[in-house]
Amino acid sequence: MTQRRGELLLSTALLILSGWIFYSSSGLQGGAGRFPQVAAALIGISSVMTLFRNFLKPASDTEKPFTGVVWGRLLVVVAAFLAALVLLKPIGFPIVSFLLFVICASAADSAAFSRRALLTNSLAGLFFVTLLTACFVVFLRVTLPMGILPL
Repeated sequence: MTQRRGELLLSTALLILSGWIFYSSSGLQGGAGRFPQVAAALIGISSVMTLFRNFLKPASDTEKPFTGVVWGRLLVVVAAFLAALVLLKPIGFPIVSFLLFVICASAADSAAFSRRALLTNSLAGLFFVTLLTACFVVFLRVTLPMGILPL
């Protein structure tokens, strides 16, 4: 299977999943009840964008075949998610989410542990966690575990 075909299959599956999540969460009321719908809409939009990108780019005879999963990276991501579940309450949502973002972004990139990539992932993680925390606390009025942060 080529990388293009894999992207098409995954994007189609995510588009179907986002539709199902959006439909299933349509009965939830206000505040935090809207979060699954917003997340589903964002997943759907990114899936459609990936589908369009793949349909618009010309097929290439020299396209690299999909080489499979890099199991070490997958193990790092799974371990990071399990650690995040355990550490969420004692350390707090912002710190755990930041570390989880940086670890997952670094595991996805082959040059992730260079100084430049680590700085980029850290800045993106800081932006993402700040935005996510603000969305939960300000717009959805959800109380998050802040752990060791004096907020």
